[in-house]
Amino acid sequence: MIWLINHMAELLGLVLVVLLLTALLSPFEALGWWAGWGRQLAPSRAPRLTVPPPHDAPIRHYVVYITGVGNLAGEPRGRRERAFLHALAVRVPGLLVVHDVFPYSASNTALLGPRWSARFWRWIDRMRVHAWLRAELLVYLRNILQVGVSSDPRYGPIFSLSVAQQLAWSLVNHGYRPDSRIPITLIALSGGAQVALGAAPFLRDLLDCPIRLISIGGVLTDDPGIVALERLYRLHGSADRVPWIGAMLWPGRWPLLRRSPWNRASREGRIITLPMGPMGHGGHNGYFSLSARLPDGTTHVEHTAAVVADILLGRV
Repeated sequence: MIWLINHMAELLGLVLVVLLLTALLSPFEALGWWAGWGRQLAPSRAPRLTVPPPHDAPIRHYVVYITGVGNLAGEPRGRRERAFLHALAVRVPGLLVVHDVFPYSASNTALLGPRWSARFWRWIDRMRVHAWLRAELLVYLRNILQVGVSSDPRYGPIFSLSVAQQLAWSLVNHGYRPDSRIPITLIALSGGAQVALGAAPFLRDLLDCPIRLISIGGVLTDDPGIVALERLYRLHGSADRVPWIGAMLWPGRWPLLRRSPWNRASREGRIITLPMGPMGHGGHNGYFSLSARLPDGTTHVEHTAAVVADILLGRV
C-alpha cells in the first residue's frame, strides 16, 4: 500500500499516456476501412425483431436501433433494451426493427468478434460481474472515442460513410427495397445518436429515402448531417445531464451561431424536443428502466416505448 502511495504520480502519468495513445489511435480503424485493409465482413444475418402485421399487411415502419456506448456488439444484450424493443414492436403494427449493426466500428466488427483485441474484451465482459472493478468503463471509453471520431470533421465523414454502408446493407438484407421510398427511422441511444446523425446523409443517398432520427438521451453535436433529416426527435429526461455535453462543447449548438446547420434546422422546426419527465440517463432511473415509475404509475420503459410509438405512428 505504501508503494502504491509513493508511486501514485507515476501510475497516474502512465494512465494518462495510455489514454492519450488510445485517443490518437481511435481513428485508425476508420482509416483502415477507407484504405481497404482487413477483412470485409458480409452483411449480418441476425434475426429480425418484428410482430407480424395483421392480415399479412406489408411492413410500414423500418427502424434501425443503434445501441449506446456501453455495448460490446450491435445486438441489444441487456434486458432493458430488449424490453423496450419488444414493447415498441407490440405498439406499432407493421414494424420491423433491425439491430445487428455495431455502430462503433467502421467494419461492423463487434468487440467480441474477429479482431485482435477480442480476447481482452471477452475478459472485460467476464469481469463485469465484479461491480467493484468497474471494468465496463473501458468499454465506455473505447466507444466514446469512436463517437469523437464520428464528430471530427477530418475523420468523421469516413467513419460515417462506413456506418451508413453497414446500415444500408443490413436493411436491404432484411428486405428493404431502395426503390420503395419507405421512410427509415433511426432510434439511437446515448452516444449512438451522434453516430446516427453523422451517417444520416450517406444513408439517405444510398437508399434514396427519407430519414428520421429519434435520439433517446443522445449526445448530439453540430454535425452537418442534420440537414439530411426530415425530423430529429430528442427525448430528454429532466434528470439526464448527458445530452448537455453536445450543447456545451460544440459551438454550432450555441444560439449565437445562427447559421450553423443545427440552428437552421431548429428555426425550420425540424428539431423537436420531447420532455420525458424525471428520467436519468441509464441504470435504475434510465429511459428503459423496468422498475422506476412515473407519478402516474407507468414504468419508464413503457412510457419511452409509448412516446416512440406515437412518433412512428405520426401522432407527434
